[in-house]
Amino acid sequence: MTKYEFQLDSVTIVPSDGGRFEVVLDGELIFSKKA
Repeated sequence: MTKYEFQLDSVTIVPSDGGRFEVVLDGELIFSKKA
């Protein structure tokens, strides 16, 4: 997230199904990892 810190006003953490960690910026999926 340090790559986008200058663009972030806030961060909302929402649970995902299947143990995934995903980062969405302006509706675009920019990172996804299954835990």
